[in-house]
Amino acid sequence: MVYEFSIVVFSGACSLDFNKFPYEAHSECLGVANVKDSTMQSCCHSALQSLFQAMAIRANKSRSIFLELNEAQDCTKTFQNLHNRTNLSTCELQDFISSSKTPNLCSKDVDSLINLLGVERFSALQSNCNNLSTSNYNDDACYSCVMSYRSSLQALKQSGDSPNGEYCGEALLLSLLSTATDSANSIPRIFSCLWGEIGKISQSFSTIYMEDFFYIYI
Repeated sequence: MVYEFSIVVFSGACSLDFNKFPYEAHSECLGVANVKDSTMQSCCHSALQSLFQAMAIRANKSRSIFLELNEAQDCTKTFQNLHNRTNLSTCELQDFISSSKTPNLCSKDVDSLINLLGVERFSALQSNCNNLSTSNYNDDACYSCVMSYRSSLQALKQSGDSPNGEYCGEALLLSLLSTATDSANSIPRIFSCLWGEIGKISQSFSTIYMEDFFYIYI
């Protein structure tokens, strides 16, 4: 069973809109505490997806990809307060949405990323992924999007003054989502297709549980 929450959010320090793509908490995530198996990983993944989709909407307007640490902490706290029936505090969500956790960030804003990647290559990525609307979504369309994304990510990691910068996959995904023309349909579909390509997040949520606490190392 899935519980859908749609709550109007007003926060002076958080610029993320959590209403357009509401967080859907699966029943197994409600009331959990210090879970030592894949259940908590799944709950954290689901929550982070909602945050990333809100960040895509923000990036469309601000052109900024990640949040400063103070805002990331405020947004995480706001999000956790909205969904206080789930134990999201163990997920350390602010570490994944902040630009302050690594000195070697791939790109902090959409325009810089496009310049690093090249307009032609980024346009090709858009063309291969933006057809993933509700009516057109299928395995072939997703495969084409994934292949284009992987090729673009490899080129991005090898470009610029800081090759192999961190969080390139996340920055590329959010930049792509920020340009989706039909955001209500395209963002969830592109997100669903490409979310599994974000390796750092998958690895972080799959780290070993230690006794009574769940730690995430980046």
